[in-house]
Amino acid sequence: MPIDTLATEQSPPPWSIWFAILGGPFAWSLQELAGWLSESIACMPGGFPSALQLKVLEAGVTASAAVIALAALTAGYRAWRRSTEHRASSIQVRRRSEFLAAAAFLVSAAFVLAVVWGALGILVLPACEVMR
Repeated sequence: MPIDTLATEQSPPPWSIWFAILGGPFAWSLQELAGWLSESIACMPGGFPSALQLKVLEAGVTASAAVIALAALTAGYRAWRRSTEHRASSIQVRRRSEFLAAAAFLVSAAFVLAVVWGALGILVLPACEVMR
């Protein structure tokens, strides 16, 4: 194995790979924590004056989370397309960088779906009601 190939394999992956892996979970966590915090404050006596303000705040947080998650998905997709493995049906990676690229694409795709799923609650569930 040539020396330059070993040096390339030992180098850390670029920041875009780490953003693609961690951006989606961060966006979903931001959405969930901000939603929980805003709901708990709004449902206390003297909270938000109206349910509309609460929905606007949650929609803004969800839009921010969606932008972050979609940017992470784009970064993961680009990294995966740059790798030598292009089949989504059977990913067989041989190098660390290819594994991280495939993992970044799959993780960010899953968390884009999680952000969309979390957004559905804002649209259909009423504010400050106990659900069983």
